[in-house]
Amino acid sequence: MRLAALTLAMALGACSQNPFAPAKPGAGALNTDKLEAEIDQKMGGVGTCVIIADTASGHELYRYNAPQCRVSLPPCSTFDIPSALAGLETGVITPTTVLKWDGSPQPTREWQADADITAASQKSILWWWERLSGQVGHDRMEAALKAYDYGNRNVDGPQTTFWLGPQNGGALALSTEQQLGFLRRLYGGALPVKPQTASLVEGLLPGETRTDASGPAIMTGKAASCASTPDGGRGVAWWIGRLKTPTRDVVFVASLESANAPPGLEIERDVKDIFADVGLWPAAAGG
Repeated sequence: MRLAALTLAMALGACSQNPFAPAKPGAGALNTDKLEAEIDQKMGGVGTCVIIADTASGHELYRYNAPQCRVSLPPCSTFDIPSALAGLETGVITPTTVLKWDGSPQPTREWQADADITAASQKSILWWWERLSGQVGHDRMEAALKAYDYGNRNVDGPQTTFWLGPQNGGALALSTEQQLGFLRRLYGGALPVKPQTASLVEGLLPGETRTDASGPAIMTGKAASCASTPDGGRGVAWWIGRLKTPTRDVVFVASLESANAPPGLEIERDVKDIFADVGLWPAAAGG
């Protein structure tokens, strides 16, 4: 009986092994050594952090450069996510509310148009998010961030730029691990917002679907970048989101802070390539 019990315990232990443990031949598990090497090669360094966690449980599956993951950084336009939640939950906007372009010159032609929240998200229309934040106002935004447990919750500074870092007069900051925690609560249904609001906001994030023999894999997320110091001498780039495949559902956050931080879209591309290289999702067609 003791032998049977020992055999059962060993079997249960094997079933509960971390699916991100170093891969065994044919096991389909993620090789974390290879993941570490890929990050080192493509985007690693003292200012880089990458965290992956299970969406349902919040269990952390991988972390690159733990000290950097605790460094507070401005959220840049990843703040569009909590801002959208606050705007919808306070009733300042609805999913169909259209904010009017005031006719002022914009960096890109596609920003020079009226927009609802879907268009503002898809096109990253900065003036739209500035207007939304101003309409929500300091006190309601501060209360929302407190409820969401979002970073240092500091909305002091210009109401239209406080999330864009100290160069823009903002004091709002959060660490990469705090960013991961916020995302996990959003996707896991643990934020104090209506389920339909959370679902709508998640659906606003740009996505890409790739398919292989196991089925479709969908990655959604938000890329962003801004200066991280008052003088603009350093910057931070973010790529944050969710990856759902036939066998995994994970949230991830990648940040890179340095004197030569690349655009967020470059971090997005690097993370997608890394995840494909280690088997987290399919390689791009022709890749």
